[in-house]
Amino acid sequence: MRRWMVRALAASTLLLGVTPGSLAKAADTDAATAEQTEAKRSVSQSTYERLTQAKKHMEQGQYGEAARLLQELLPQVKDNDYETALTQQSLAYVYLDQKRYREAIRAMEAALARPGLPREVTHALRYNLAQVYIQTEEYRNGLAVLTQWLSDEKNPSADVYFLAAVAHHHLKQDEAAIRHIQKAIAKTPKPREDWHLFLLSLYFEHKRYQEAVPILTQLVTQYPSKPSYWRYLTDVYLNLKREPEALATLKCAYHTGALEVADRVRLAQLYLHQNLPYSAARLLEREMARGHISRTASHLELLGNSWAMARDHKRAIGSLQQAAGLVRHGNLYLTVAQLQMNLEHWEEASKSLDQALDKGGLKAPEEAQFLLGVACYHHDDKQRAVTALTQARKSSRYRTQAQRWLEQIQRESSVQETDLRF
Repeated sequence: MRRWMVRALAASTLLLGVTPGSLAKAADTDAATAEQTEAKRSVSQSTYERLTQAKKHMEQGQYGEAARLLQELLPQVKDNDYETALTQQSLAYVYLDQKRYREAIRAMEAALARPGLPREVTHALRYNLAQVYIQTEEYRNGLAVLTQWLSDEKNPSADVYFLAAVAHHHLKQDEAAIRHIQKAIAKTPKPREDWHLFLLSLYFEHKRYQEAVPILTQLVTQYPSKPSYWRYLTDVYLNLKREPEALATLKCAYHTGALEVADRVRLAQLYLHQNLPYSAARLLEREMARGHISRTASHLELLGNSWAMARDHKRAIGSLQQAAGLVRHGNLYLTVAQLQMNLEHWEEASKSLDQALDKGGLKAPEEAQFLLGVACYHHDDKQRAVTALTQARKSSRYRTQAQRWLEQIQRESSVQETDLRF
């Protein structure tokens, strides 16, 4: 989670309403308690001049000089709570401008510890203190100050709730974080994109996928050109076992032009999962022709399998042969041979099986030997059929089947068993 920078108050607000003795002039009709409060908020001429001078240095970017003046002023005003609070407040904002956050925290705490600052000034200062605490990763202190600030705020802004959500998240209080970020989003006509992403991350972390759906639906509507949101929505639907909606989501993204290569391939895979192999094959073929999907072995294999599932074996064979030439093992040649045998292209099948065995790395070499024996039998190469079936008979998986074929060949053949080398 990135740090949230402090929004420091403008230097011009530091001395707002402060003039020499201005707060000491209570009306004659004021109550005695009000007169005492105003008297406590009076600023001497010398203090006012030093504060004004420090303010000018800040405006000119002379923060070091401003800090020096204010630090020299502190011992002189130590017996006046209001002047001390003003000086510490001013010093805090100097430190904030210098990004000296630890010192700014101490100055703000010191200002708040002294009575006398107007309520609105104290309120603003407390919010700034909460922000600095959270920025400096003192989340527990920041949340405590922010909670106090919220108790005195009638209409908190969305930013405040977001700040609280960040603090709660870092304290591993995610339920509270979710409640606060939800409030932040609800209070904003057009919530920030990163707020939605923050809430989504919390939902994902706690597998609250159903609640993520409306947020992602809104994001793909607002930002249709961003592939990641379409991908997240697809993932959510898949986690919810709602595959038709996942497929519909990727189809919509495809038609908006928002899908990356991996997502286009994924769309084809979803078509297959939904028993729509023809749509998968047409999509892959079209995107390969456009150059959007590369003709890698895995992509060509997916295309071939799609055509095979669509029962277009001729197209499947063409794609799988291309894929087979790009890999180091012979397994794809074995698949090609099976399709050729379905078409009763026995001689072509035997050639593919030879390629599979020559290339090696087969998951089931005994299967290749058995199929080779069957293919050779059907195109009248009985001697090769016997050799292959004899090899296949050595495996427990094909022993019985291979033996039956060998017996069939023996019955049909007038050649002696020794000549056939059983």
